[in-house]
Amino acid sequence: MPINKLAHFSVRTTDLEASRQFYCDVLGFKVGFRPAFNFPGIWLYQGGDEADYGVVHLIGVDVNNLQGLTDYLSDKPQ
Repeated sequence: MPINKLAHFSVRTTDLEASRQFYCDVLGFKVGFRPAFNFPGIWLYQGGDEADYGVVHLIGVDVNNLQGLTDYLSDKPQ
Protein backbone atom coordinates (compact mmCIF):
# COMPACT_ATOMS: atom_id res chain seq x y z
CA MET A 1 0.00 0.00 0.00
CA PRO A 2 1.61 3.30 -1.04
CA ILE A 3 1.79 6.26 1.30
CA ASN A 4 -0.33 9.08 -0.12
CA LYS A 5 0.61 11.90 2.21
CA LEU A 6 2.32 12.45 5.55
CA ALA A 7 2.19 15.37 7.90
CA HIS A 8 5.41 17.13 8.76
CA PHE A 9 7.45 15.06 11.25
CA SER A 10 10.98 14.40 12.51
CA VAL A 11 12.84 11.17 13.23
CA ARG A 12 15.95 11.17 15.42
CA THR A 13 18.51 8.53 14.51
CA THR A 14 22.10 7.53 15.26
CA ASP A 15 22.29 5.86 11.80
CA LEU A 16 21.36 8.56 9.30
CA GLU A 17 22.26 6.52 6.22
CA ALA A 18 20.23 3.45 7.24
CA SER A 19 17.24 5.70 7.94
CA ARG A 20 17.63 7.43 4.56
CA GLN A 21 17.77 4.07 2.79
CA PHE A 22 14.59 2.88 4.51
CA TYR A 23 12.55 6.00 3.80
CA CYS A 24 13.80 6.32 0.21
CA ASP A 25 14.15 2.71 -0.92
CA VAL A 26 11.19 1.19 0.93
CA LEU A 27 8.72 4.08 1.29
CA GLY A 28 9.64 6.01 -1.86
CA PHE A 29 10.66 9.39 -0.44
CA LYS A 30 13.21 11.63 -2.18
CA VAL A 31 16.04 13.67 -0.63
CA GLY A 32 15.41 17.41 -0.98
CA PHE A 33 16.35 20.83 0.32
CA ARG A 34 17.54 21.15 3.93
CA PRO A 35 18.91 24.32 5.55
CA ALA A 36 22.51 24.26 6.80
CA PHE A 37 21.86 23.39 10.44
CA ASN A 38 24.84 22.68 12.72
CA PHE A 39 23.92 19.00 13.16
CA PRO A 40 23.60 16.21 10.59
CA GLY A 41 20.30 15.52 8.91
CA ILE A 42 18.36 14.88 5.72
CA TRP A 43 14.98 16.24 4.64
CA LEU A 44 12.83 13.89 2.62
CA TYR A 45 9.91 14.69 0.34
CA GLN A 46 7.15 12.83 -1.43
CA GLY A 47 6.64 13.77 -5.05
CA GLY A 48 8.20 16.70 -6.85
CA ASP A 49 6.64 19.71 -5.17
CA GLU A 50 8.27 20.33 -1.80
CA ALA A 51 5.58 22.86 -0.83
CA ASP A 52 2.64 20.44 -1.18
CA TYR A 53 3.98 17.21 0.29
CA GLY A 54 4.71 16.08 3.82
CA VAL A 55 8.29 16.42 4.85
CA VAL A 56 10.17 13.83 6.88
CA HIS A 57 13.11 15.30 8.76
CA LEU A 58 15.78 12.75 9.55
CA ILE A 59 17.87 14.19 12.38
CA GLY A 60 21.29 12.64 12.85
CA VAL A 61 22.12 12.37 16.51
CA ASP A 62 25.87 12.55 17.16
CA VAL A 63 26.16 10.95 20.59
CA ASN A 64 29.59 12.59 20.99
CA ASN A 65 28.26 16.12 20.30
CA LEU A 66 24.65 16.88 21.14
CA GLN A 67 25.04 20.67 21.20
CA GLY A 68 23.79 21.33 17.65
CA LEU A 69 20.58 19.42 18.22
CA THR A 70 20.18 20.92 21.69
CA ASP A 71 20.42 24.44 20.23
CA TYR A 72 17.91 23.60 17.48
CA LEU A 73 15.35 22.20 19.94
CA SER A 74 15.75 24.91 22.58
CA ASP A 75 14.41 28.45 22.66
CA LYS A 76 17.92 29.87 22.38
CA PRO A 77 18.78 31.69 19.13
CA GLN A 78 20.96 29.65 16.80
